[in-house]
Amino acid sequence: IHLPFLPEQAGDDASLPLETMVDAVRIAIETTLESC
Repeated sequence: IHLPFLPEQAGDDASLPLETMVDAVRIAIETTLESC
């Protein structure tokens, strides 16, 4: 899973807030477990 920089790390590069990344990883894990 690719995780971009946090906004405070990114400068002019792409970034996402930590809460958004945590939610996305949680959804990815839940989806994977449901499909097993």
